[in-house]
Amino acid sequence: MSSFPCFRGKTSVVDLQVSATIGAAAVFAVVAGYVNDWWGRKPAVLTASFVFTTGAVLMGVALNREMLLAGRIIVGMGIGEWPERARPIRVLFHHMDAKSSVQKFF
Repeated sequence: MSSFPCFRGKTSVVDLQVSATIGAAAVFAVVAGYVNDWWGRKPAVLTASFVFTTGAVLMGVALNREMLLAGRIIVGMGIGEWPERARPIRVLFHHMDAKSSVQKFF
């Protein structure tokens, strides 16, 4: 059970808070390919980073469950936009010999 007073006895609210991030990430993972093709990789990465940071700040200043839920959804949007672009960026930072071993894990 949660140690936060606003969540005590409300497991469905906790489930919604957790599932909101995962659900938003799943939806925006589909959108990510179109955004990447339309804007290009660098603007899309900056946008995803901004969206994620905005959600994190909103969660940090949340005064109630609704603000926390909105922050979780926005963070999920940022997370969902990343997988499409993360592999090419990750590979750029590794030495050529390590690229094949890095790619097999992701």
